[in-house]
Amino acid sequence: MRGLTLSTFLTTLGDGLFATVSVLFFTRVVGLRMVDVGLGLTLASLAGLVAAVPVGHLSDRHGARRVLLVLTAAAGPAVLGYLAVRSFVPFVVVACVVGIVQRGCRTVLPALIAVIASADERVVARAHQQVVSNIGIALGAGAAGIALYLNTRTAYEALVVGAGLAYAGSAVVLNRIPVRLPPPVPAERPRMWTALRDLRYLRFTGLNAVLSLNGGLMEIALPLWLVTCTRAPAWLFSALIVMNTLLVVLFQVRISSRGSDVERGAWGRASRRAGFLLGGACLLYGTAGWGNALVAAGVLVLAMVAHTGGEMYQVAGEWGLSFQLAPERATGQYQGVLAMGRGATNVVAPVALIAVVKGGQLGWVVLAAVFLVAGLAMPVATRSSAGEGLREGTGAVAEPVR
Repeated sequence: MRGLTLSTFLTTLGDGLFATVSVLFFTRVVGLRMVDVGLGLTLASLAGLVAAVPVGHLSDRHGARRVLLVLTAAAGPAVLGYLAVRSFVPFVVVACVVGIVQRGCRTVLPALIAVIASADERVVARAHQQVVSNIGIALGAGAAGIALYLNTRTAYEALVVGAGLAYAGSAVVLNRIPVRLPPPVPAERPRMWTALRDLRYLRFTGLNAVLSLNGGLMEIALPLWLVTCTRAPAWLFSALIVMNTLLVVLFQVRISSRGSDVERGAWGRASRRAGFLLGGACLLYGTAGWGNALVAAGVLVLAMVAHTGGEMYQVAGEWGLSFQLAPERATGQYQGVLAMGRGATNVVAPVALIAVVKGGQLGWVVLAAVFLVAGLAMPVATRSSAGEGLREGTGAVAEPVR
């Protein structure tokens, strides 16, 4: 697991190096218009979304480690391809390749964890990877700040090269990871779209997609609300992000380790807890619009504590249920469906969350209700029923609903 942790760190370091300045690179170095950059990145996200299930299916058929190694090795050359881009069409092609590779890596990583770790260790192992990912992205973003300060073509191109080298290093480490032999391949392999016929997993994916709006809430709604609708100082947003990162690093593993009792629905309860905390955070964010600078700042700090708690319980519930509800022989495919759900959230989030901010306090109340309903519905929606999805706790596939 240490090797996989180092590989994850290097991959996310590369993500942080380039993602932080990607838009500036595309506009100032490549010379694209902002609208072209937005369209190209949207197409790239959609390409990654569509490829998630097929990539997961490949990992089930050919081994998660092998597929992840191929994708990670391809990530370096794919990102370096941006150095040769000078117009819109090549940019879209390279961006789509990068989107497919990066989304594929995020899809296959949990499937590899399922191979390396035992059933009761997977969520904690996933939490460790998440903490390391946060550290890698933060360090990469910090290093990218040097390029932002220099603001030269050479500095931006150096970040692209640095990201490519980080991905190459991740592939080298991944290639050296010893992995236990997977269980014998069943006589009848699952079809590629089996997960899309599992109604229980689809319900889980949909509700989890709603709860995962908390990521966009932090990136889109919170800064807009803080700057335009509260009297808190603008710099407080950076302090809140740092606080969120520190809380995740300190407590994510501890929270994720509390739900090992899957037979009593611990992961569903974690999602329910996430709904309560995220709903409470939304109400606090809305309340911050009424106070003076000091009061607003204090309320926003409390809101971020609740928000971060909701985030940690949400991902813990997501990881636990995604492993618990998926059959062992189709983990990659099911993770692909989950990735599609999260990707759809990323597409919808900007419009939905800007509408929340424009709606003022009422918008925050509505969003709080959405989180609360999604959290309350999760334990019920993921409960097994006759003839549907998986048999509880067995990892075996029941007859899918048609």
